[in-house]
Amino acid sequence: MPDAFRVTESRRERKKMGFGGVKQKVSVLRSLVVRELHSRFKGTSLGFLWTILNPLMMLAIYSTVFVLVFKAKWLLPDGNTANYGLMLFVGILCHICLTDVISSAGVIIRSNTNLVKKVIFPVELLPLSCVLVACVNLLIGLALVCVYALFTGAELSLLSIGYMLLAVFVYFFTLAAFAFLLATLGVFLKDVAQITPVLGMVLLFTSTVFFSVETAPEELATFLYLNPISSVADTIRAGFTGQRIMVEHLLVQFGCSLLALMLSYVFFRKMKAVFADLL
Repeated sequence: MPDAFRVTESRRERKKMGFGGVKQKVSVLRSLVVRELHSRFKGTSLGFLWTILNPLMMLAIYSTVFVLVFKAKWLLPDGNTANYGLMLFVGILCHICLTDVISSAGVIIRSNTNLVKKVIFPVELLPLSCVLVACVNLLIGLALVCVYALFTGAELSLLSIGYMLLAVFVYFFTLAAFAFLLATLGVFLKDVAQITPVLGMVLLFTSTVFFSVETAPEELATFLYLNPISSVADTIRAGFTGQRIMVEHLLVQFGCSLLALMLSYVFFRKMKAVFADLL
């Protein structure tokens, strides 16, 4: 097949194969998400339960270390303290969600060579599927947070749910920006797969996953909200503590994420014509 034909999408063929309309793309995207969720736990004894068990085990380990060993406390802006385990749980879930996206997006194109080389397949759905899989797991985790909050006596109201949904909405654009950028770079640089675990660790320890802004050193506190995890996690936490959300930080993240998503998507669209040649 000539290169010129391979890299030029035929609208007629796309419609014939069912990829032309929004409804068809949504259907394909749903299939990709279900396939990924199924493949992650295929062959395991507990199956989809690992989605619940993984964050719970991490919570148990980290809370044991920080609460029992280091006697950590979660300070609030008003001087009171919050349930450290609950605050930590939220932070862990937000971090897992982001690292899930950056680790899978970096290899998503190379892992689906058979689909990428098909002229009529909408390749942009692959990075989006990474984001949706991570968001599904995040929402399941947040449901567990609500249960945990009820058992620990923390506030749980419609405001809490509203803050969660607002935070996840903003986070989606942040995750999508990472996904399209890393999916593109992953085709040209195999090193991306080696860099993403390190990036995940950097994001973990430079955010408010383990500590609040009030307990951070003053020189570090200024930079904590440059990390996309911090604003999202703190917005969710505010729903359980009755604190005011940092609207300005969330709006800045939303604006930056939207801009980054547009730029990374344009970059992806320009580069996807040569994906098949590099795989």
